[in-house]
Amino acid sequence: MTAMAMPWLTLLKAVPWTEVMARAPDIADGAKRLWQRAAGSKGGAAGAEAASPPAEPVPPTADEATRLRSELDQLRRQTGELQAEMRASSELIQALADQQARLIAQVESHRAHVGRLTWAVAALAVLAAVGWARLLA
Repeated sequence: MTAMAMPWLTLLKAVPWTEVMARAPDIADGAKRLWQRAAGSKGGAAGAEAASPPAEPVPPTADEATRLRSELDQLRRQTGELQAEMRASSELIQALADQQARLIAQVESHRAHVGRLTWAVAALAVLAAVGWARLLA
């Protein structure tokens, strides 16, 4: 192995894989719920109302009304963009959670395979030792 791979190997050995694997379904379920909640949200939350409304509302002038409409349109655009980003982020989180679950399943499969290979190598080592002993005797 290269010197650069050793820290990764040490890091991977330090990960409590049984705990990670045990929590993977919860992570995937949480990501699914988040994605469904984000996909299901239709609109925004109502803005906070002023603490004390004015006693007599003053109608805005034409310039103020135009400015307010412009600001409102801009806020609606920004809200739509933020909702799209939130949906995209939720989809990414869902994809990452699914990928993590598949990765953990593969790691567990590889771990079991390495265990079988270890036993096979140990058996071959015993057979080789017996063979060498017979050759030397």
